[in-house]
Amino acid sequence: VTLRYGGRTREEEPITLPVTPRRIARQSALPALVPAPAATSETKQVVSPETAARAMEEMRIARKYLLQRDWSHAEKHALEALEIYPEMDAALRMLGVIYTQRGMFDEAIAVLERALRADPFNAETYNTLATAYLQKGNTEKAEDLLLTALEIRPDYAIARVNLGMVYLASGRYGEAVEALEPVLEAAPDQVGARNNFAVALTRIGRYADARRELAKVLRINPETPAAYFNMAIVYLLEGDTDRALEWIRRGVPHCTPVMLRKFLADSDFDPLRDNPEFRRILEEHLPRAPRIVGPESG
Repeated sequence: VTLRYGGRTREEEPITLPVTPRRIARQSALPALVPAPAATSETKQVVSPETAARAMEEMRIARKYLLQRDWSHAEKHALEALEIYPEMDAALRMLGVIYTQRGMFDEAIAVLERALRADPFNAETYNTLATAYLQKGNTEKAEDLLLTALEIRPDYAIARVNLGMVYLASGRYGEAVEALEPVLEAAPDQVGARNNFAVALTRIGRYADARRELAKVLRINPETPAAYFNMAIVYLLEGDTDRALEWIRRGVPHCTPVMLRKFLADSDFDPLRDNPEFRRILEEHLPRAPRIVGPESG
């Protein structure tokens, strides 16, 4: 079943991450090259209005690139803001978002933990840090961070969406339903949350409810590939192979070959591996790579 992360509500927060927990990227990255504060005093650095203005201008440019998903330029200007003002919490948070988006989870964790030391009551930082830990597969740590974010801001919808994601990744499907239900009551057009809600309903056997939620997703945004394939999975679990194949075909035009390959590799589709129609879909839309002939073949 394909999951989706919640969308961004502020510029410092993560933009949608198009990965699933069972396909988490892992890497042992070097520590982030973030300027450290020059002073070791317990008092915060005092900056002049001119210095603050220069740092804020770099942040303005960094945000522009962040929204364009131009991670390299966003990182460059966020680092320049920190060079000007090393204790700028907003720049640290933005770097955490950038590193998370780039799959640099160790760097993200390092810079976000530094941001929390400077400002331990920032719910957005806890949320972004939780996202990085979730991507590394540490659901227990991610849950703790998200619960802390919700203690600080009980109405923080994006943290609740990501908490639902943690519960899904942990196989705690009933808790995922409980976490996501209030989000959808407050924001019924939240496509990512509603898709994940449908996944949770599927996993606890509430197939009719799951189909209803997926239909809502597609009414809100028909260009949501995950919903088509999740609908196919629901029908397959109900034993309706024909409807499952119909929904797979309906989903094909809405995704790239790379996306399609990932969707159809889902283990939920294993019962279809020998189905002639399923194999025909694979052959039509996922042609095999050409065989490479070695020099010994002449």
